[in-house]
Amino acid sequence: MLRKLILLFCGLCWLTAATAQTKTTFAYSYVTLTNNTSDSIQVQTTLSTQDTDFKRGKDWDGETLTLAPYETKQVLWFSRNTDVKADQHYRFDLTASHAGYPADAVRISFFEKGKSVFGSEISEELALPNQSARPLLKQSNFEQITSTFWGNAFTLYARSWLPLGNLYSNFHFVIDRPENINFDTASNQKISILTYNTQLMPFYAGAVDDLNQPGTRAVDIPAKIKQYDVVILEELFDRNHRNTIIDKMQPYYPYHTNVVGHDTSKALTGGVMIFSKWPILKEDQIVYYASEGLDSLAAKGAVYAAINKNGKVYHILGTHLQADGKDEDIRARQKQLQEMQNFIDRLNIPADQPVLMGGDFNINEFNNEVNHLLETLHVNLIDNVGYRYSFDGTVDTMAVSNGRSRIDYVLYSNLHAKPSVAFNKVYILRDLGNETMWPKFDLSDHFPTASFFDFTG
Repeated sequence: MLRKLILLFCGLCWLTAATAQTKTTFAYSYVTLTNNTSDSIQVQTTLSTQDTDFKRGKDWDGETLTLAPYETKQVLWFSRNTDVKADQHYRFDLTASHAGYPADAVRISFFEKGKSVFGSEISEELALPNQSARPLLKQSNFEQITSTFWGNAFTLYARSWLPLGNLYSNFHFVIDRPENINFDTASNQKISILTYNTQLMPFYAGAVDDLNQPGTRAVDIPAKIKQYDVVILEELFDRNHRNTIIDKMQPYYPYHTNVVGHDTSKALTGGVMIFSKWPILKEDQIVYYASEGLDSLAAKGAVYAAINKNGKVYHILGTHLQADGKDEDIRARQKQLQEMQNFIDRLNIPADQPVLMGGDFNINEFNNEVNHLLETLHVNLIDNVGYRYSFDGTVDTMAVSNGRSRIDYVLYSNLHAKPSVAFNKVYILRDLGNETMWPKFDLSDHFPTASFFDFTG
């Protein structure tokens, strides 16, 4: 008898838990909005219904908030079964507006109607500024709509999907204003360089990092960074993904160096390569002696390429320094910086030729440690005219922490030819057009840093 009572009690507990889970997991639709622009967006949600029993906080809820640049947030949820009455209508409006254009709102509406037996049916509608409302997500669960409003060209992405085990769809919308990263470098006196930590790690790194479909990312990244003279990539650790990158970069960058530590006996190479539109006259590399902790498993170092752009020689270096912030990590980075400068000295580069160095230095611009970087490599911090951080866990969908820092740079040597114009531009790079990458559509846990240098005169 006792055994039966225990089994009955356990069964009731399971049923109660399952019922609670059903209400939480299965009976609601959730709406997420991403602001993929450099301006803040004001968001408001409202409900219109004659059902006075359908209560905010119990049956639905929505946010009134400011969505920061590049930020993603859940802004609305509503019941699809519990307390939804048969043949009753519920209209949820999600309104996004720009402070500079207060009368021109983007409105996304959900029209819910309770079914007579179970659940509800729903349809969606989009109204863009100065345009008539149109059906949304009717023919497909993924749409892209391009339009001009708020003084710019925008693309609105809409996606609905049925999470595994759920009865009702969730929704994700992105308001996107693409960054136009194109520098005029037709003259051989001008050069554009990108540095990008790709986080293309071996599969076992997924235990601590979000690798986020690395095979897809390796295929998609090259076409999105095709416009530069030179590209420095870090964390090309996984051999297969590195080979994919090399293959996909070839149409845009026919020249490339070996990966740092390509002949190492360590578990991993250094993961750094230089790709160029212009012939590489010579290349060299070093593997740092200094390292600490898990970084010792990788042959981190620096790679060098002398590039001939229509008769103008540029000396490019790429690196990826020791990670983390413990005292021993900082000491290792300081030693690596000195090793890098010694390497540059040994190259005997003429003083009248440019030396440009980029990569993931793992040294935060907003930390005093940056002074050691500037002194050791004889460089200055140059203006960043883009996004403030190259790592921002508050907006990057791949980041596993909420930290914010700027640790990726492209710099020029003060001991060599100096440019008349120089700047960096950190920008957000996402794979919005590839539905398989949603909802984590960032292409790395770092943002790329583009740079421009003008050596005219």
